[in-house]
Amino acid sequence: MPFLLTGLKDSLKNNPELSYRIIQVMNKKISYLQKKLNEILSLNVESRLVGAMAHLQEAQGKTVRLTHQEIGNIIGSTRETVSRQLKKWEKEGWVEVKKDRIILKKDFAQ
Repeated sequence: MPFLLTGLKDSLKNNPELSYRIIQVMNKKISYLQKKLNEILSLNVESRLVGAMAHLQEAQGKTVRLTHQEIGNIIGSTRETVSRQLKKWEKEGWVEVKKDRIILKKDFAQ
């Protein structure tokens, strides 16, 4: 392991562009994590779920192929709470919940 770290240190010293790129990637990740932490601390579950659905809609389109547990993990909630909220939204016509997917009928990005 120390050999790998020495090699990495040498690479970073000899390639400032690589160092800069690594800092950019780390900065982006830190900003994302700060945003997620802020959401978990300040928003209720429904608001966090709306935000997650907006992100998933942008990334996956109208069909989300994640389990309720996976969505719960993303928003810092339980599978049961996600399922209850999705059932409520299904009654309101916002989503259609299938066994292996969630079809988004509302534009969550608004």
